[in-house]
Amino acid sequence: MSRFYRHIILFVFVGIALSGLIYQFLAATSNDRIQVNVSLKVIRSTEMQITTTSSTFQDTANIQRVKNVVAASQFYRNYSFEIEDDQRVKQAGWYLGDSSNTIFVEKLSFVQLGNSFRDTVFKWTPRESVGIIFNDFKHAQVEGQNARYLQIKTHSEPGPFVSIPFNELIKRKPASQTITRKLAYLGSAILFALFIILTIYKAPKLNQSIGYHFQNSRQWYLIAAFGVILLTLFLNSFLHVIPDMKNQENRKLSDAPKLSMKGIFSYPEKASSFVEEHYAFRNTFFFSNALLHAKLLGESALYDKVIMGKKGWFFENEIGSIKDLRRLTKIEKGEMEIVISTLKQRLRWLDKRGIKYYLLIPPNKNRIYPEFMPDAFKVMDHAGHCRLDYYKKEILSQTNAKIIDPTDSLYVGKKRKDVYFSTDTHWNLYGGFLGYQALMDVMMKDFPQLHKMQESDFEISESFSREGDLSGMLSLNNIYRRKEYSFVYRDTTFSLGYPESSDIFIRYSNNHTIDTANLKLLMFRDSYANYLIPFLNMHFKESVYIWNYEFMNKVVEEEKPDVIVFESLQRFLSFALTIPNSEEVATEP
Repeated sequence: MSRFYRHIILFVFVGIALSGLIYQFLAATSNDRIQVNVSLKVIRSTEMQITTTSSTFQDTANIQRVKNVVAASQFYRNYSFEIEDDQRVKQAGWYLGDSSNTIFVEKLSFVQLGNSFRDTVFKWTPRESVGIIFNDFKHAQVEGQNARYLQIKTHSEPGPFVSIPFNELIKRKPASQTITRKLAYLGSAILFALFIILTIYKAPKLNQSIGYHFQNSRQWYLIAAFGVILLTLFLNSFLHVIPDMKNQENRKLSDAPKLSMKGIFSYPEKASSFVEEHYAFRNTFFFSNALLHAKLLGESALYDKVIMGKKGWFFENEIGSIKDLRRLTKIEKGEMEIVISTLKQRLRWLDKRGIKYYLLIPPNKNRIYPEFMPDAFKVMDHAGHCRLDYYKKEILSQTNAKIIDPTDSLYVGKKRKDVYFSTDTHWNLYGGFLGYQALMDVMMKDFPQLHKMQESDFEISESFSREGDLSGMLSLNNIYRRKEYSFVYRDTTFSLGYPESSDIFIRYSNNHTIDTANLKLLMFRDSYANYLIPFLNMHFKESVYIWNYEFMNKVVEEEKPDVIVFESLQRFLSFALTIPNSEEVATEP
């Protein structure tokens, strides 16, 4: 047999052996796991956990717990719980926290993860039966369900819990996925083996053809200097000898990943994310870039999130807000029908209980200060609508709802004082006061015992602070400061109470009000209400504020308020007013 054929046979056998070894390595390091993804929001912050066991929950040695801190929020957020060794799971449960709470679940899915694949095994939405995803409730119960969310109420007893039919859901995975995965492993093994063989075969020839040549010693100096810079940055990422600027991001940065044989293929991605968030002088570099953009170019370094306006005014770059400003919003007929139907159901339900209902819509910042927007954002007449104007017209013409738009009051007020923060998306305390007055003008028609406060009732002072959610995104809080207003009631027997900005559920009791009203207020609201609450508390004997857009009829029945205020920022209207009512509210005649 000639040498040529011997080489062919040798390479074939070596290729088969290498393919087998690589296939076994891929299979052995396959870190198959189930990722439980759930989109939810809660009224009170809590710690949740997915608990699994290969035997029973009484056998603590075989229990696996995956925890996540769930922050109170008005918006749905995605949380992930990764379950290792899913084939050994016999029972699974979801612990919902350790105190009474209200939980809204928007969707839930099971995703199988491996070295190079991501298969959705099961997906659930509130349109489907609860029994599909949850078997049993302990110290918790379903309080409402519609096409948009599942509402769960938990109690103060320890360990509110629901069991999950884990094995039944995992069995839904098609058998073809497993076969496809094995074929992918085999194909990868063969290709990688061929690559190794060709590399060995070609290496001697390539080595002869490759050469390195530097014309002079300066190139060596440049290479050495560049290497020293990289080495310094690398070492400082771990040693932190040279301090960086303080990170101003409102999120938790990723932790350093742990290298293991099972997770060897997912490690590069996790390591890359970690390096992107922790490399040396990251915050200093970002600040320098943002400052150069702002001062030299007059634009934002994060143009997809923040608009750099005129005279140091910042605006959110949110597509709905921009379309409203330019009159480009398209509103489908079906959307308006949902809004009107939902409001009519709600008003009918409340009217039977003698509860007054008011809609308060703080306008977008760019609606009040269009003169500070860049010139490129021009109004396009007859191209679409402003959602607030359109909603207001349709709601007033088709329902008896009382909708309050304080735009005109803010236009007048801004001639005297700023009514929004220049570095923030929110109105300031003075803008909130004008919104309060607009609301009181309508409420006083139903409750003559109420008397709104006047600007002359307060001593108002100015100051400047290094705050602002928009300037903070650019790390420019110290460069662009915002004007603050402080209100002190002249009658010192009364004082304004200010809420914590992050509180989702707030209750106030007030035995000393400024008028003779003996009323109770319930408000469903967003962050703009933080600047209304100090003034409203002066009138109501009891007030409950819930940072949430869902109409929680169970809470209404428990609290028995005289007045309900629904407050939503203009740019959230299409979301806030299309959330369906619970079945009890929708079907009550």
